[in-house]
Amino acid sequence: MFYIILYYVNLYIKAKYSEWHSGFMYRNQLHIAFLNVRWSTTVFNNFFNKLIAKHLTFFRVWFNIGTILTLMLIIPSMILLLVTAFNSISTLGSEIKEETILQPVIPGLNLPKSEFLHYIVTLFTCTIIHEFGHAFAAVREQVPVLGMGFTVLFVLPAAFVELPTDNVLALPPLRQIKIYCAGVWHNIVLSVAAFFLLISLSFLATPLFSTGTGIYVYGMSENYMGAGTHDFQIGDVLTQVDECSLINSEEWRLCLTKILQEKPLGFCVKKDFLSQFKPETATNSVCCDDEHSQSHLCFLTDIHKESQQQFQYCLRGRSVIETSMARCHLEQCMEHHVCLSPILQDQNASEWIRLVQIQRHNNKPVVFLGEPNEIFESLYVSDYVPRTFLSPIVMNFIDQLLRYIISFSAGLAMLNVVPCVALDGQYICDALCQLLPNRRVSSLTKDYISRLLVFFGTSLVIVNIIFGFYSLI
Repeated sequence: MFYIILYYVNLYIKAKYSEWHSGFMYRNQLHIAFLNVRWSTTVFNNFFNKLIAKHLTFFRVWFNIGTILTLMLIIPSMILLLVTAFNSISTLGSEIKEETILQPVIPGLNLPKSEFLHYIVTLFTCTIIHEFGHAFAAVREQVPVLGMGFTVLFVLPAAFVELPTDNVLALPPLRQIKIYCAGVWHNIVLSVAAFFLLISLSFLATPLFSTGTGIYVYGMSENYMGAGTHDFQIGDVLTQVDECSLINSEEWRLCLTKILQEKPLGFCVKKDFLSQFKPETATNSVCCDDEHSQSHLCFLTDIHKESQQQFQYCLRGRSVIETSMARCHLEQCMEHHVCLSPILQDQNASEWIRLVQIQRHNNKPVVFLGEPNEIFESLYVSDYVPRTFLSPIVMNFIDQLLRYIISFSAGLAMLNVVPCVALDGQYICDALCQLLPNRRVSSLTKDYISRLLVFFGTSLVIVNIIFGFYSLI
């Protein structure tokens, strides 16, 4: 709706005030089309020229290294596309789908709404750094930059650099290659820089946040219904799930997954504890009556050595957990102890229900009965535990943004070196073919080789895109 309104308002002003409209659009270098807004400027031109003139030697070495590394990336990138395409074809029609290294990220399809801002900022950052690479390399090779701009295609931002095509093509092939490779080189550097910043983020945040001592609950979903004394609270620092220690949010996910994958554990309690309760034989179908059904659970004991029978008790879950000495499977407890295993499933219950104890720093543990994924989806947690009043939301945003930049920038670098139509790889391939010796290879043959490589690379990219979208269906 925004683009429809913008498009027709622009057409109306253009028809009504054509002279003023033309002057305004020319002065501000604006271009408005349906689902696209484009703006360019020359304000950066002086910046590019001054910086290159001041550091000529540095940029010469910088782009020489970048050109070598970018060219070394071409064959591995094409092999990766080949392997990805082969794996996609081999699993076609199969219910088992292997996780692909390359996959499209589509807002509203496989991109969470909560991470849409990360997506936009990442694309904007990656394209700016990419285009700055082309601009600096062009000025280093005495090619003037006509302008730099930004465009928004629907909701996706991108940057671009305008270079005089004739001036670039007039350069020797090797100097052309340096300009074409510069964008990919800058994406590689950006990805590496983001990686090192990510692994040092916890150290940089040390004055304000602690890490590695648990995970911090900074929010809860609207669906979370907890309201009791021992329910999760914002500000809790979770340190352990059953016997699984929590170091970071990834461990939080793994611990909850482990609980689902393994057989439910019981609780080792002293036999004296059970002496005050009345046992029922395990054959009794009704363990807890209606009076206790909301607050108590049915627990099954080890097989009694003398009677060779199992008994069941209707007990308050929290009392059992707080009395327990350790977790166990049946018949795994020490002498004078018995293993109580909760009976969690009945005819109406889910097979994924578990009784889980979650330890909290400086607070009583939470006893949770239900499916572990409910906790995972209901709690918003962070690796960063505040030392002050500051919330870890900012650190979460930076952490996630760096992860996006690493993967997107590396992915863009890898794709851009492939000899594909409209990508940097097409122009790199053309320039490389021009380096072939004229005595042995004619200009026509060079052109055929370049077209063949570009056709092959374009086909690879298209096949991967098609199967990438297919894997999301």
